[in-house]
Amino acid sequence: MAPNPAPRERRDCAAIPFAALWRGVGEPGRWLPLDHAMTRRHAIKIVCGIVASVVALGVLTPITVATRSLKTCTLCRAERMDRTSLGYSWQTYRDTEFSDWYRTHRPEHQHEWGRLTCTRGFSVFGTTTYFGCGPRHPICDIPPDTLRQFAEHADTNTLAMFFAGITSTNRDSQRQAV
Repeated sequence: MAPNPAPRERRDCAAIPFAALWRGVGEPGRWLPLDHAMTRRHAIKIVCGIVASVVALGVLTPITVATRSLKTCTLCRAERMDRTSLGYSWQTYRDTEFSDWYRTHRPEHQHEWGRLTCTRGFSVFGTTTYFGCGPRHPICDIPPDTLRQFAEHADTNTLAMFFAGITSTNRDSQRQAV
């Protein structure tokens, strides 16, 4: 059986010269309470990590990674949401109160999509990076449920003039129809 080694002698912190603590150098076989050089390196790494995070946040915040744009068909008022995220695009469709009425009372049509709201860009963090707005078709000012009430109570000639006006390329004719 091997003899027990002699216990290590511990020195009080105040007895170790500051330079020895700073360099991490102590007497061989002696216990050092804290290696200040390691603590300093650890603190520098933490500070560098915080600075790098702040810089990354500042760089990534204004970069647009996703967009969203809501459009409506000027005839049947169906809605289409155009989304783009990291280069991938997709669309979702939704019928409105007026879409059902239009489908049962009017002939089939090709959708004529117009902007309903502003196009909005988003950063990695979900914050808005831009709004892209422009003139909308005047029909967008009428809510679909109000348009349905109008269509249910209007006569055939009034509806014919209304749809002729909103499909016109003349902006004044569109405004008059609405």
